[in-house]
Amino acid sequence: METLHSFLGNAAVLADHKVLLALGTGFEGYVPKTRVLRHEAAIALVNGLGHEKALRAITLDAARILGIADAYGSLEPEKVADLVLYDGDPFEHTTHVKVTIQAGRVVYDRSEYLKLPFERRALPLVGGGGVGCCMGGW
Repeated sequence: METLHSFLGNAAVLADHKVLLALGTGFEGYVPKTRVLRHEAAIALVNGLGHEKALRAITLDAARILGIADAYGSLEPEKVADLVLYDGDPFEHTTHVKVTIQAGRVVYDRSEYLKLPFERRALPLVGGGGVGCCMGGW
């Protein structure tokens, strides 16, 4: 029922009215990965927000709303270098994260991750028995 009469273009309407907006996610522990920020932004993008505004809503405008835009949200000298590099459009479902940098330090490198045996890459989800709801057979 919560989706009855829902409208996926809310972000676009707010942006069109010059409302500063940030997109965020929620996480329900019982349904893992139901909300991923770049997917939430992609939904807003295709429902009228557009690529540039969607990117800004998860970077600089989000930092402005949080009052931390002096240090975060854009790539400028003297700002914290938190950065994610993709192998394609970040709002495309099939795009992979190649490198993640936090505070100027590489914290994830996909090329290193892919060197791990598959069993290590397909980590079971933490739950009651140590596996997620749909991975009990693993």
